[in-house]
Amino acid sequence: MNLPEWSELFGTGPEKREFRLVRKRGELLLLLPCSTADAARCLDLYPAQTAKARIARTLLRFAIHLPVLTRVQLPFSETTPFAAFLRGFAKDHFPSVGALLGNPRANGRRWVFLCLQRNGRPALVVKAGVSDAARSLISAEADFLSALPADFPGRPALVGQLRDAHVHALACRYAQGGSPRPDRSEAALAKLLGSWVSPERRIPLSNVPAWRRLADALTGDPIFIRIADKLDGLQIAATVMHGDLAPWNIRAHQGVWTVLDWERGEMLGVPGWDWFHFILQRAVLVERRSPRALLFTVDALLCSALFQDYAARARMAGKERALLLAYLLYCTAVLKNTEGSSVTTELCKLLFEQWKDA
Repeated sequence: MNLPEWSELFGTGPEKREFRLVRKRGELLLLLPCSTADAARCLDLYPAQTAKARIARTLLRFAIHLPVLTRVQLPFSETTPFAAFLRGFAKDHFPSVGALLGNPRANGRRWVFLCLQRNGRPALVVKAGVSDAARSLISAEADFLSALPADFPGRPALVGQLRDAHVHALACRYAQGGSPRPDRSEAALAKLLGSWVSPERRIPLSNVPAWRRLADALTGDPIFIRIADKLDGLQIAATVMHGDLAPWNIRAHQGVWTVLDWERGEMLGVPGWDWFHFILQRAVLVERRSPRALLFTVDALLCSALFQDYAARARMAGKERALLLAYLLYCTAVLKNTEGSSVTTELCKLLFEQWKDA
C-alpha cells in the first residue's frame, strides 16, 4: 500500500507495524490497532455526525471483533523525528496508536493520531502534517494555543509540538466526550462564547483582521457595500474567535467543553461569527436543510434570549443581521468553502432581500 505521508512520518523500515484498515466510499479513513480493545478506543477518532455515520461506527465496533477488516503491514522506524516525538510521551515503549487520515482532497491534509497508555486508556491526540500547507496550519494552531492562557475556557491542553524540516506536529491531552447537539446546547454555547468576550475592551470593527480580509475580498461588491455602510463606526467588544466552531470540533463531557482545531483562531475576531458557524454548519452539511428552511433556523437563533444577552455583552446588539450577512459572505469569499457553498450563497441572498427592506 502506498501511503506517502506514512513514509514521511515513520520512514521505510526495516520494522513493520500491522493495522486494520477502514475505508469510506473507497478511500482510506482509519488505521486501527490490531488489538480489539485498542481498536475500539481508536474508533473515537471517527467524528460521526449523521445518523448514517453513527450507525456505521456502531457496526465497526462489532466488525473489529470479526476477521472482516483488511490488515496491512506498514514500514516503521522509531528513529524518525515523528516516531521519536510520540515515543517521548510514553517513555519506555512506543504507544499503541490509531490514526484518522483526513480528507485526501483537502489542501493541508493532516493525520490525527490517538495514542493509548499501556492500560488502553486514551492519553494524547497528536495532529501531524507533511505538506507545506499542513505544516503551516499545524504551526498556526500550536502558536495560537501557546498564546492563550492555560485556563482559557475550551482550550485543549497542549503538551508538545514538533517542527521538523519535513513534519510538523502538535500533541494535546485527550479530551473525553462527544460532539454536542446544537438543539440541546444553547446554554453551554452561550456560556463558552460569552467567556471569550471582553466587554471592557472596545474595538472598531474595521480594525478586526477578519473584517479587513472580507473588505479586501469584496471591494466594489454592492451587497457588501450596503452591509459595511450599516456597520460603519461600530465599536465591538474584543472577542477571541475560533474560526471553525462546528459541533464536530468540540468534545463535551460532564458539562465541560473542549474545543479542538484552532488553526483559524484569532485573538481579535468578529463577535457572533462563531455562534453562527456552530448552528449553520451542522444545519447545512449534516441536516441538509434548504435555504428557505434555514431562514427559520436563523430567526430562532437571533430571537433567542441567550443570543440577545450575548449580543449585548459583545456590543453588537441591533447589528446581528448585518453581521450574519457578513459571516455568510466571509464563508464564500474568504474561506471559499466548497461543500454547502450553494446553500450558503442562496441563504445570503434571501436574508439580504429581507434585511435591505427592513
